Amino acid sequence: MRCVDFRVNMSQDDNEPHRFTIEEEQARQYRRFNVRGTQLTVRLLPPPEGEDPNPMPHFLDSVTELFQHALRDLDDSDMVGITISN
Repeated sequence: MRCVDFRVNMSQDDNEPHRFTIEEEQARQYRRFNVRGTQLTVRLLPPPEGEDPNPMPHFLDSVTELFQHALRDLDDSDMVGITISN
């Protein structure tokens, strides 16, 4: 079993701008679940210039991308946790 823990942009297409950057990645033991995993600290990026001035669509797109990144290449027994702090 593998565990990935995100502490808050990665796009499916490398030609598109990323919506978050990975600030830190570290291996970690999660005793509560008896697994070793990877903890990533990411930073959401601001919207590019010229994008809609309403920040909510950009935030929702960024979080959607974060979830897509977290859920790729998982096995049925894998666990993912995401914590967002400001």
